Amino acid sequence: MQRSEVDCLKFCGTVPTNEPSARDLHSTITRLTTELVRQGLVDDQEWPALHHESGVEHVTTRFPVNSSVLKSVPYAVVYAEQARQRAFNFVFLDKAMIQMSYEIASGKLLRHRLAFLPSPSLIEFQTNPDLYLHETLYADMVGYQVVSVPIRIDYDVRDGVPNGLQHPAAHLTLGQYQNCRIPVSAPVTPSVFVDFIVRHFYRAPGMKEAKIDLNLEQAFQNAQVLDLQGAVHLFSPGNRSA
Repeated sequence: MQRSEVDCLKFCGTVPTNEPSARDLHSTITRLTTELVRQGLVDDQEWPALHHESGVEHVTTRFPVNSSVLKSVPYAVVYAEQARQRAFNFVFLDKAMIQMSYEIASGKLLRHRLAFLPSPSLIEFQTNPDLYLHETLYADMVGYQVVSVPIRIDYDVRDGVPNGLQHPAAHLTLGQYQNCRIPVSAPVTPSVFVDFIVRHFYRAPGMKEAKIDLNLEQAFQNAQVLDLQGAVHLFSPGNRSA
């Protein structure tokens, strides 16, 4: 007998994990940025910021994302505005940007926004082709067959925010499709997100893979109100099931 959403108002079989604090998240993003700079994958970065406001701890980019430009405008405008404001954690050599922000209250995660914003233009490749032609790792990212598709993983359990099949608390959005919300099993830590991006977008046969230090003992619990069995969804590593 199929269960309804009301029947699934529970944590779906998770066990306690060592959830990261705001300070842990700030430290992890700092470490990841340092690792990627050292490995030569990025050439521009802004160190994360940690501040408190009205009882909420915010781990953000140094220059927070201007949400007013994220909706109802062409992607090239969104990308250009974020780049101009330096609202990123770091920029890969192909000019793709990573943005990560978290909000925590009373030791519990309220929401996060994790975004991968590829460059909408190949002008950099056209004017400096040697930068990429000698880096097999970037061949797929700057080829003329590539279409820039932003990727975002959001999480939000603030009061008044819906949490159902049409709007899962944790979800993946591809492109700028307003109603694209692919369920994710749990909130995602910075290292898992960066590993996901590097593993699937910055690898090539015969190339030494970038190493992302994953601490899977430190993960967020599943706060979905949904039983995702039977629905296509992403599983967030570290979200251990009983």
